[in-house]
Amino acid sequence: MTTESLSLTDLPRIAGAYATQANALNNSAFIVGYSVSNGSAHATLWRDGSAVDIGGADTFANGINDSDQIVGYRQVLRLSRTRTCGRMMST
Repeated sequence: MTTESLSLTDLPRIAGAYATQANALNNSAFIVGYSVSNGSAHATLWRDGSAVDIGGADTFANGINDSDQIVGYRQVLRLSRTRTCGRMMST
């Protein structure tokens, strides 16, 4: 492959997105990755010139095969609660 046959294409964004990243491409020219909207990543599929949010908030699409099966993950944040036991004293 020579560099003359390569080109860059801007990917359309999902509604409200301000950044996108492509992670994989299959033989059908479907692309998967993620878009960042409202401070959260959204797994995204690009096909036929359109962007589709396929995972909702905190999701990432990492790969797509030639059967159009997509692999990715959802980021889960667990917050632990801290209990403080003690006695309040008044003066």
